[in-house]
Amino acid sequence: MSRFFRFFWFLFCLLIFTPAKSQIRPQGSRTDLLEIVSTGSDLIALAEPIAAGTRIMRSVDGGETYTQVFEAAINDSFFALGVNGTEVMAVGTGGIVRKADLSVDPLVWTECNVDGFLGDLLDVLHANGTWMVTGEQTFVSTNGGTDWTKVDENPFGPQRSIVYLGTDTWLTAGGVGVPVIRKGVFNNPGWSWDDKAPQNVFGGIRSLAFDGTNSVLAVGESGIVFLSTDLAENFSVVSQVDVSQNLNAVLSTAANQWVLGGDERLLISLDTTAATPVSTTVLEPVDAQTGNTTWAITEQNGQIVMAGTASVASPSLTGDPSDFTSLTGSVEITLSGTGSLYYTVDGSIPDSMGTLYSSPFDIESSLTLRAVALLDGVYSASVSQAVTAAAPVTLSIDSITTTEVTLSSDSSVIGTNLQLQQSTDLTDPMNWVDVQAPQAGTGAALNWILTPVPSMPTFWRLRISE
Repeated sequence: MSRFFRFFWFLFCLLIFTPAKSQIRPQGSRTDLLEIVSTGSDLIALAEPIAAGTRIMRSVDGGETYTQVFEAAINDSFFALGVNGTEVMAVGTGGIVRKADLSVDPLVWTECNVDGFLGDLLDVLHANGTWMVTGEQTFVSTNGGTDWTKVDENPFGPQRSIVYLGTDTWLTAGGVGVPVIRKGVFNNPGWSWDDKAPQNVFGGIRSLAFDGTNSVLAVGESGIVFLSTDLAENFSVVSQVDVSQNLNAVLSTAANQWVLGGDERLLISLDTTAATPVSTTVLEPVDAQTGNTTWAITEQNGQIVMAGTASVASPSLTGDPSDFTSLTGSVEITLSGTGSLYYTVDGSIPDSMGTLYSSPFDIESSLTLRAVALLDGVYSASVSQAVTAAAPVTLSIDSITTTEVTLSSDSSVIGTNLQLQQSTDLTDPMNWVDVQAPQAGTGAALNWILTPVPSMPTFWRLRISE
């Protein structure tokens, strides 16, 4: 065999590092959404924070993909969205309000904060030329959010849902532990408010819906459901809905027809046409974007779209023994988990712009590896591992004959379960196979006699066997 060929083999008797390709995974159906509304053409949603505050997301394809259009500051959160044609308003902590016109490109988010507001804004609605926001108190604006006027102190606790009943009549609901329903009527120049919640029942209200005729449905804690058929003058308990989980959202799809969403992927269709309401529990509905908890429901082009959140487990990191230290100068890393796994090697928290994991890979230098799992738009908590690689061990081809190849290592190898591996395809990280039994390194050179002679080209590396 020629000296050139022997030299060629020697050059590749090194450890091989094959990096994973950087990819961006499409958002797809998400499970990190806290709120969702429809403008008719677009879906606008609130997504859980990643690096700063709550993110505002926009979908122009019916929820298949979402694009982030705004991010709240760190420690700021948005809790609700409202729409007025192409205008979108987001409200949240400390009275923060942001508004944008979706027909303007690029989007410009205008500050419309409620000055002097105490607490958090939990819902917002536009109707009859008026924006209403509620939470610890209720305010209205008739000039697009430039000026706000307090119309209710919400004396029985924060309100978290608003509906408009027509003829200058509004309804807010909330409460913690007990239901609170407030009916407000604007009698120019002032407002009058009355309490309408049923008495001697327990559970705060989380969502209201109006069917456009005479019926209002209120849902909330511990599966409570209240129905009014006289424009919110009187409410009664709908005991036929037997649900122990919290109900967080309700949508009217037609007169006396409702869809309710709640914990544990709960979705209920409810028909209140008859004297005895009929409910049907439906799990994993078509076109529903929901996780373990459903927080909001909207309708677009005849399809029900649900916003929900789900927890995603962090991926696990495995590699060579000895606390991720490889005597061979290379550490093989394996990630396992749910969804798509992303990692970084500079210590930063990875996202979908990080490296998408596809198969085990080698690391040849000391660094900090971090990884996350991404499932339907939800990121897990990141996990990190300090990876230490020692100086590489040199392998040499001592002799080649027609029947055998003799390899040896330098004399710096110390450790147990040292495994020689060989590969005939460096582009395939799964092509490495063990050669002979592992050996123990005592500081002396290791030797291998391989028979028969492998096909060409063949590459070798020395690793710690797991």
